[in-house]
Amino acid sequence: MEALNMIAGTYAVRDRLLESLNVGRVRLRSAFPDDRTEHSVIEISENVGKLLLMAFLSGSNIAVESVASFDQFSVIGSVASCAPRFSKIAVVCKKIERINGDNFIRRCMKSKHDVAFVAQDIAKSYGADLLVCPFPDINYRRIMNFCRTRSSYITALDRKLDQLLVRKSIEGINSIDMLLTPSGSGFVMHELRWLSRNETEHGIDINGEDLLEMDRIGTNNGLECIPEDTKYARRYSKSIGERPDTAWNMVLKSGNR
Repeated sequence: MEALNMIAGTYAVRDRLLESLNVGRVRLRSAFPDDRTEHSVIEISENVGKLLLMAFLSGSNIAVESVASFDQFSVIGSVASCAPRFSKIAVVCKKIERINGDNFIRRCMKSKHDVAFVAQDIAKSYGADLLVCPFPDINYRRIMNFCRTRSSYITALDRKLDQLLVRKSIEGINSIDMLLTPSGSGFVMHELRWLSRNETEHGIDINGEDLLEMDRIGTNNGLECIPEDTKYARRYSKSIGERPDTAWNMVLKSGNR
């Protein structure tokens, strides 16, 4: 009889464990995208990749708009892979468990970067060269404010930029240097210049608080601008004491991607 009770107790423990596993599986699936979701790696032309590299080298910040029925992960992961080789990169999330099941960004960046998953409450003190924020439900405004003068970021917005700009407070938004809008199987690139950062005196009035000038500069397939004329080239060239055209040619020859 005692043996039977022990067996029954063992089965009861097993059933409780299975029930806990099933509950955990449901919660896990609701917490982050299903691992079976296909995240495509977006093809990026050489010159676009070099401009993105120059943007990262100059400490510029990138935001990716939210567009219905498009995977922001694909844009963010593919663009983050253009960061300088051996950068210290923090993938920021609310809870580390949320992103551990999805290795898309790690797969994109392969082994050439130092990548860690970091909870958003310690992201500012982590000391990364680049903060990658693939989830729009984190407090990306806090990341934007922090990255005005320190680490660069590439972040997912929770909506389109023009919808964010109609709000009264634009705190943090004017730290965006490049805006990417998912389109088709790729993205469109815009350079952003702000009056509050002494980059323009023209553009869209933002609630009387700022002016924004925005120019389309290309897509993932190619540039539609002279790269040496972009703010990224000017910033980078200033940081290394060279002319923008010289700096651009140096990046082209560097093979840093």
